[in-house]
Amino acid sequence: KGLEQSGLTVDQVSGKTWRELGFPEDVGLRFEQRLQHVFSTGESLTYEEQFPTLIGLRDFVTTLTPIHDNDGNVIFMLNTIHDITERKEAEREQQKLSTELEQQARTFDEVLSTTPDSFLMIDREGKFLYASPSALRNVDLDPQQVVGKTWNELGFPEEAGKSAEMLMGKVLASGEPSVIENAFPTVGGLRQFESIY
Repeated sequence: KGLEQSGLTVDQVSGKTWRELGFPEDVGLRFEQRLQHVFSTGESLTYEEQFPTLIGLRDFVTTLTPIHDNDGNVIFMLNTIHDITERKEAEREQQKLSTELEQQARTFDEVLSTTPDSFLMIDREGKFLYASPSALRNVDLDPQQVVGKTWNELGFPEEAGKSAEMLMGKVLASGEPSVIENAFPTVGGLRQFESIY
């Protein structure tokens, strides 16, 4: 498959160096350094690299494995190449998505930081997925301290936590919003809130 992607045949490759085959110089020089390392240390070497082919730039993982004689001397090297382009593209797409989500979260924070109202996102298990800047200021906590935790795990008043859980259950079951008024301790003292779920 590697020969197919390079457009070369076995006869064209056998007995040739990378220079004679017309491979890019930077790639060839790096290969020579790695080859020398394997021959001098007798240890295998694995690395990832992009390489131009007939179907475009592809990602490969290469393993250089030394073959020893009976005396332990390296007599030649086995070059094993696997095409990992699809995997790398998936990783790059995942990284792109992660970056976009982080940017959206920052934008979300910037917008919500302009209002004194508190916004919370909670999953079906009662764990906080998001807390707006004003909500965090009320309890003097950082996002890392809140996200992934429940009311109880954060040490909030048990009664308030139970009321919130009951209301959430009602909203999730009916699909309709609900409103409740309650008192909640903040760094500024006990405050009255109107909560919309």
